[in-house]
Formats: sequence, C-alpha cells, structure tokens
Amino acid sequence: MQVLADQLATAIERTRLLQQVEDNFKELEKAYGRTTSDSWKSLAQSGLISNFGYRFDNTRIQPITEVTETGIEALTSGQIIAGKGHAVKGETAIPIKLRGQPIGVVTVKLKEGHSTSAIETIKQAVERLASSLESARLFEEARLRADREQAIAQVTSNISATSDFDTILRTTVEEIGKKLGQSEVSIQMITGTEE
Repeated sequence: MQVLADQLATAIERTRLLQQVEDNFKELEKAYGRTTSDSWKSLAQSGLISNFGYRFDNTRIQPITEVTETGIEALTSGQIIAGKGHAVKGETAIPIKLRGQPIGVVTVKLKEGHSTSAIETIKQAVERLASSLESARLFEEARLRADREQAIAQVTSNISATSDFDTILRTTVEEIGKKLGQSEVSIQMITGTEE
C-alpha cells in the first residue's frame, strides 16, 4: 500500500508540474506575441514603410490602402476565410501571422474550379512571407540601433576631446542639438545646495 501511495503521489506531483510548465509556456507565448504585435505597430507608426499593401491583377502592381471585408474577417479571427458565402465569391483571405499574431493579410480571388492544393500553396507562401517580413523588421531595428550607437559614440568622442568644463558643456549641447535636428537643447549644472 505504501509503494502504491508513493507512486500515486509522484504521479500527482508530475501532473501538477506539467500543468505549471504548460501554463508558463502559454503565458510566455502570449507575452512574446504582444511584443511582436507592439514591434509591428511601432514600425507602422515610424513611417519607415512607405506603402502598406499592393495588388497584382495579372497586368500591373498597384499600391492599396484598404483591406477587403474578407481580409478584415481573416485578420480579426486569425483564421483563413474562404470564398463562398462571403463578401466576394471566390475570395480567400489568409492572415499573415507571426508568433500567433496577425500582422497582415493576403487576399486572393481564385477562379472557379481551382485545385485543392492552391490554398495550401498560398498558405506556405504566406508563412515564408511572414518570416521574410520579420527578418526585414529585425534588420531595420538593428540598423536603427547601430545608427543610434554610432551617433552616441561620435558625440562622446567630441565631448571627451577636451577637459575644460565650459568646452565640454558647449560641445555636449551643440552635438546633442545637431543630432536631434529641429530641437532645442539645454544643459544646466547645479551651482548651489538649494532645493
């Protein structure tokens, strides 16, 4: 009886630990998804993307700014929305997802009688598109970080070129002002012990 009780206690403890690991994994996945979503929102607001969409009609590529009704439904649900019974007959919308978060949508109008593998092919292409877009975003983020670090290094180099207090303050305010463009910068040193 004691051996059985010990084995039962071990099984219950393993089950509890497994549940705890699964809960932690789900929480981590949600946090990572939020980070991804926030990163893409920041990129969209930064103005680095000049156009958020394109359409190809087998003749030419055109920029687009509006998402179709089927596309909105796919973005909202995070699921593939296919054809019949939706806004446009034959229209299929596949969300572009990164870490479970939709960041865009691919909408296609398939001809009647398309092969069953067509949607699967598009899904695989969309998965690769998501990876490529994330790689481009990460590259851009790294480039911006490198530019910022280079600017800081240049300012620091110019500041440390002298040991005179007045020159250090003048150089610092000038260098920071130049890097910020149309901004006004002030530096003041505390001269007394008053609050």
